[in-house]
Amino acid sequence: MKYLQQSHILKLTVITFAIVACFTALRIFRGVNTIVKTENNRKMFSKIANEHTKKEDFMQNMDLRIKERKKNLKIACKESALNSDYLSEMQLLFYEKYKLAYCVIPKSGCSNMKKLLLNIDGYNTTTLTNGEIHEISRTKYLRKGMPDIVQRENYLKVILVRHPYERLVSSYNNKIRFPYNDQFLKYSEKMKELYGNSSQNSEAKSAPLFEEFVKYVSDGRNQGYKNGGEMHWNTYTSLCNPCHVEYDVILHLETIKDDVR
Repeated sequence: MKYLQQSHILKLTVITFAIVACFTALRIFRGVNTIVKTENNRKMFSKIANEHTKKEDFMQNMDLRIKERKKNLKIACKESALNSDYLSEMQLLFYEKYKLAYCVIPKSGCSNMKKLLLNIDGYNTTTLTNGEIHEISRTKYLRKGMPDIVQRENYLKVILVRHPYERLVSSYNNKIRFPYNDQFLKYSEKMKELYGNSSQNSEAKSAPLFEEFVKYVSDGRNQGYKNGGEMHWNTYTSLCNPCHVEYDVILHLETIKDDVR
């Protein structure tokens, strides 16, 4: 009987220790779990703070970049006497909902810019062809006029440019070297007629040489719409009057991914 009582007490003692051990282990687990959660939360908040700081730094850098571009434009206009009284008609896309006016410069990323702005305005551009994108932009948003049409309204004024030489090469390849309609074939014939070298370019159907294209474009007699100019290679000054319109945002095609973030 005595041994049975001792055995019973021993069992109770073991069970008690086991229960205490379980509670202790549970408390340790909860403590460790709390530490892990706290550390994870700390890392998460640290990541958010870092991303916020990076975003602020990026926006500050972008602000400085745009200010520097506007400053350089003013200097160039002054030094080149481009801020004269000469003004030309502009083609601008007005997005009333966002109070944004974008001056169109072909061969400077304007197709992608139009697509981006249509996306912002609610269009699903993945179902649209480039031709449809240009047509919607032209019929719904395009307004033509002198610089005062944008100066007198409270719009964010945007221009997108690229290196002029790269734009010329792109214009030549897309419109002259491989023309896709009769309009540009007529330009090709005119270039060969005025500046062609028959010994180098004897085939009647061959495209003008790049040299001939450059001579045609750089000849002031061919600038402007009235003189046979074409917007795909007309100058920035003739298309968007940058020395008369104070653009709020100057985008560069070379840095477009950062510029439109």
